[in-house]
Parts: sequence; structure tokens; C-alpha cells
Amino acid sequence: MRRRIIRGRDLILKSWRLRRGLGRLLAGGLVPLLVALVALPELRLPAPPGEAVQARVIDGDTLAVGRARLRLQGIDAPEMEQRCERDGVSYDCGVAARDALARILGDGALQCDSHGEDRYRRRLVRCRNAAGADIGAAMVAQGWALAYRRYATDYVAAENSARSRRKGLWAGQFEPPWDWRRQH
Repeated sequence: MRRRIIRGRDLILKSWRLRRGLGRLLAGGLVPLLVALVALPELRLPAPPGEAVQARVIDGDTLAVGRARLRLQGIDAPEMEQRCERDGVSYDCGVAARDALARILGDGALQCDSHGEDRYRRRLVRCRNAAGADIGAAMVAQGWALAYRRYATDYVAAENSARSRRKGLWAGQFEPPWDWRRQH
């Protein structure tokens, strides 16, 4: 067996070939695989149905669990920038809706059932808080969200009750969130 002596120039050439081959491996297969693995948690519900997760409130109808966004199905709450009026005084009803959802959510523990995705790639969910209350129904019953009839009619009775009792948004004047979004 003959020994080969590697000179400096040969070592640089072999090192360059190794880096080029490693670059092809990373670009061709390993990087897309790593990206897919990192993105995978956002493609599935944060926990199996019936298992509790910790959530934080984004706005009046959206929660976050880790990096995943969960959109409460069947309701529509005012946008964060939306303003409403009560007793002749303008107020941030989007912020009020977000705060109401935070109160309903409590410590953040909830159980959710997934019902697909919306056009913004948020998971459509029906969730219950730690006390077992349907948080979408509670938002509508307290008057801080509307039944989103375009997609579901489950909360129409709760909305009618909130309207007749002048709860939340119904205590003053407001523009339905879907109309407000269209104009802004």
C-alpha cells in the first residue's frame, strides 16, 4: 500500500469539494426538511382534542398557543383599532373585546376542538376555559362579539339575548366588525 502525502494545495482543493458537496446536501434536502419540521407545530392543533393547552389573547376572537394562532369559530369581535360609542363617548371597543376575552379565558388553560383553517391559516376552534364554559358563547352572551352568521349560527340566540339586555357593545352604537374591516 502506497502512502500519499497531502500537500497544502491538495488539502485546500479537497476542503473546497467537501464544502461544495455539503452545500448541495443542505440546500437540496436537509434545509427544507428542517424548515418543514420547524413549521410542523403550526400545522396541527397545539394539543389533541380534550387536552388542555395554555393560551394568550391576541384580540377579541383570536388566541395564541406558542406560535400557532387560533380563531374562535362562529364569532366576530371588533378589531383592535375599532372605535365604538357609548353614552355619547367614543371608546376602543376592540381593546374592550380583547380584555373581555382575557377575563373569560382566566388563567389561560383551555380545551379546544379544531374545525379546519381560515384564509389567514389560523386554526378555527371551539374552546372551553378551565371552568368548562364555551368561550365563544360567553363572548357573544356578554355582548363583546357577534354571532358570525356567515359561517355559523350557533351563537345567534346568545347574541339576541345580549342585544335585548344591552350588554357590551349593545349598550351603545357600533359598526359590525365585518363592515368595519371592509371600510378600513
